[in-house]
Amino acid sequence: VYETLNDVFENNDNITVAIPANTNETITIPEGKTFTLDMGGHTMTNTAGSDTIVNNGTLIINGEGTIDNTENDKAPIMNNGELTILKGTITRSAEAGTAEGDGGNSYYTILNHGTMTIGAVDGNDADIVISNSGAFSSLISNGWYDSEGKTPEADSCYMTINCGTFTGGKYCFKNDELGNATINGGVYSGSSETNLLNWHNMTINDGTFTMGNAKANIANGTYGQGVGHL
Repeated sequence: VYETLNDVFENNDNITVAIPANTNETITIPEGKTFTLDMGGHTMTNTAGSDTIVNNGTLIINGEGTIDNTENDKAPIMNNGELTILKGTITRSAEAGTAEGDGGNSYYTILNHGTMTIGAVDGNDADIVISNSGAFSSLISNGWYDSEGKTPEADSCYMTINCGTFTGGKYCFKNDELGNATINGGVYSGSSETNLLNWHNMTINDGTFTMGNAKANIANGTYGQGVGHL
């Protein structure tokens, strides 16, 4: 019997962990360990001052359910390892960012500094819903906002999106410095500036991009170590 989910992750490896009920807990997957997290229709919300899920190992997220974060400058999912999302809703329910500023509570819904896959190759866009009602932070960020002191050999980040519904944020998807992204599908809308913003390496094979009130559907450019290949 374990008192917390972190106790499970510290004392096991290569198992499926089913969330038994709604929970307020920040969980960390240790480096070198592999888990499948079955949300089971429940909601996981962070503890004070923390990201909700920090992955340093290998993690698969599956099952209907919601991963939420209500803290300023904290994400529902922060990935430093290898992460796959197959199903679920990921959001920031207390997001307050506007075009004028962060409103005291704003951040990415997903921040990837490792290798990440969203959606199965044959998945349905409705299986995964990622949203951010604000207009200050990006919905998803892949790569480094500031890559000073980092190298492509050690710090490159990788994102593959196969399916999902992605709504809101200043940018639905921002491929930042040292970010390498492949878009194979998904529905992107509701951003305040641009649905897809690429600063480094991005390949778009498929997808639905609805401009709405955004200033552009897709934008490509360079800064820092970003090479702007689209």
